[in-house]
Amino acid sequence: MQEVAEKEVYVVLGEGEEKNKSLVFVRLPKEKISQLGNLGELIRKNEAWYINHKIRDLELTAYSKGKIGYFSPDEVKSYFCAKCNEEYQEKPKQDVFIELPGHRIYENHIGVFHLKCNHCDEWILTYGLVKDKDVVDPKFIVKDDRGLFIPKTKEDVDKELEKLLGEAKKGPCLIRDEVVIYWANNLGIDISVKLKEIEQIREEAYFKDYQERIPEVIKELERHSEFAGRGDQFLRKEHNESLTYEEGSGFFEIWGEFLKYLPKLSFTPELKEKTLQIIKTIKGNAISHKKTIREYIEEKTKEANEAINEKDKEINDYKLLEDLVKQK
Repeated sequence: MQEVAEKEVYVVLGEGEEKNKSLVFVRLPKEKISQLGNLGELIRKNEAWYINHKIRDLELTAYSKGKIGYFSPDEVKSYFCAKCNEEYQEKPKQDVFIELPGHRIYENHIGVFHLKCNHCDEWILTYGLVKDKDVVDPKFIVKDDRGLFIPKTKEDVDKELEKLLGEAKKGPCLIRDEVVIYWANNLGIDISVKLKEIEQIREEAYFKDYQERIPEVIKELERHSEFAGRGDQFLRKEHNESLTYEEGSGFFEIWGEFLKYLPKLSFTPELKEKTLQIIKTIKGNAISHKKTIREYIEEKTKEANEAINEKDKEINDYKLLEDLVKQK
């Protein structure tokens, strides 16, 4: 019989029962485990919060707990790394990410933390949660978008604006300015004018890139043109279809952006001819589909009229019966 070692477990990777090579765990002191709420109750009741593992060549079996609350890596006595296939008597690495309000899907949480093996790139814990009242050592924080643990200053705001300006000049990326807006609001700094300047620069860089990519855009529109123009909300609902071709294929996104920049675009003669042909094809599809809608309505109208006539006949039969009864 193979020898196995029983360890008290705080968390393992995965949901439910796991039997795979990626299974990992960390072990905390007993006094810490007793403070873990539901998990502590499970351990005290001896309900499945144990892991059996052999250091070499073992198929691991354990149970996991999701949405783990924050704890310092200093509290970890040891951890097992499935990639190294080794148990280490040391604390793992920890990375903490503090997010902006609204970025977390769980209420009363401000961020996430991860644990990582010191000897390879295997995650020991992939998704722990941080609450606003948790005490976190700043040395573990990789990102603090709220400035809760690493306070932000006007200099930080200026540096972030310069960073956004550099990104804007490169184009065609979207400017992610939520973080700097949050910092500025907390510090009472008005950066609206600067953000408008950055957005204008970004838009100019984006249009320049779009103009260079216009042959690719026209080629993509040409691919869609065979089917675009045939979709509509009316028949989609009548036929219980979830999406039209335009909605499901991504055509609307490409077409909408093309229409936005069309007044400023310049075309080579060849691209101009292709674009006119694309518009002609889509227009033809729309005209043809209009006829289909009209025929559908006429057919349904005919069916409806026949149903009305049938109901009128039924009503008249009842009237005749009423008259006959009255004569008795």
